[in-house]
Amino acid sequence: KFSFMANSRAKAIDDTEGYVKILADEKKLIAPAGLCAQIVITGLEGIVARFIRNEFKENPSSYLDNYWQILERSILK
Repeated sequence: KFSFMANSRAKAIDDTEGYVKILADEKKLIAPAGLCAQIVITGLEGIVARFIRNEFKENPSSYLDNYWQILERSILK
């Protein structure tokens, strides 16, 4: 189970816990799938928080490619 507290829709419907399915070839991961999923989700939560902090002025997709390049090196062999 994963906490969706950062998700406004989940908060609005008072359903802040659920499951996340990550599709990956486990042979390509450097750590267990659950840990890799947590790394991805934590990073995405950071992107959402940054978007909120800058009052929705900077589009998150403008730096998502850079973020993914770093993330890819962190979780894939």
